[in-house]
Amino acid sequence: MAGTGMEGIGSRIRRLRKEGHFTQAEFAALFGVTHAHISAIEKGKNMPSEMFVMFICEKLHVNREWLQSGKGDMYRKQNFLQIVQIAENGVEISRAGSYERMAYLISMAVEQFTREMEKGLADEIAKEMPGECPPTHYEVKCEIINQLIQAVEDYGCYD
Repeated sequence: MAGTGMEGIGSRIRRLRKEGHFTQAEFAALFGVTHAHISAIEKGKNMPSEMFVMFICEKLHVNREWLQSGKGDMYRKQNFLQIVQIAENGVEISRAGSYERMAYLISMAVEQFTREMEKGLADEIAKEMPGECPPTHYEVKCEIINQLIQAVEDYGCYD
């Protein structure tokens, strides 16, 4: 039932692989996984991780909704951000990436920042509130997110 939406994600991944004329080993190498992992996904024995789905969508320009549910067009329209970075020597470096990947990378950066800053911020808050209960992990994380939002607003990137 190819293309009807009734197939599973493994069948759709197999379809993508075959349309690209990849062997399972070549497809696995493209995404840094094992041949056995691709085989198990295609047979429906394993489900792909969210990160693996994101990489397939990014590298092959696949519509995520189609990949996950079989609905919509197989390939997505170009929906890319152009990231421009100015190097120390003033040279512009531009990279294209999907919104989905950028959102994932930002969330990972926030998570890493939270882990690194949590202890220091918790200690700082505790010093400002002597004699009170130390802040919880959730309170510290909320404070960090609020500070990040404020920094984005101050920088002028937020409409």
